[in-house]
Amino acid sequence: MIIRRILEPEEDIKGVMEVERRCFPEHIIESQEIYEHRIKHFPNGIRVLEDNNKILGVISSEIWNYQDNVNIDKFAINHFILERHDPCGSELYISSLAIVPEYRKLGLSKQLLDGLIHDVKKEHPIITTGILMVSEVCEYAIKLYKKFNFKFIYTFSSRYFFPNLPHNNYHIMRCYELNTK
Repeated sequence: MIIRRILEPEEDIKGVMEVERRCFPEHIIESQEIYEHRIKHFPNGIRVLEDNNKILGVISSEIWNYQDNVNIDKFAINHFILERHDPCGSELYISSLAIVPEYRKLGLSKQLLDGLIHDVKKEHPIITTGILMVSEVCEYAIKLYKKFNFKFIYTFSSRYFFPNLPHNNYHIMRCYELNTK
């Protein structure tokens, strides 16, 4: 099993989208066009977990300008990276982290997150903080993020983005001293 950057965008995107379909409810699956845009404009911000030439996990990110006050509209699903990404920013936004169900709870999410933080901070040493959005139902992900010192800074109803779906809470989490573990 290896963790790597996107090597063949046209081939790798198929595996990335399969992970999205297997890991997320339909209403929060990001489009292929969004991933293609991320790969084109911030290739160092995406890693895949691969075993026997099959992509089993993905993590993607953007670099944002740090803001004390959180605008939850920035976290809208399917936004284009160039709407928010700033290579001179100081905050790493984790836009997605997913592992297919049969490979969960093996420490692979930690490896993806740790490797991404290490590599992005190496290329962008100005990055000091991290931010992400996570559903309250993703308890395992929340535990992982807490291990990386992410803290809850804001909670809102899923109906903010998805008014016609059942309610659950989403949390904005921030790490004020982003480091590898």
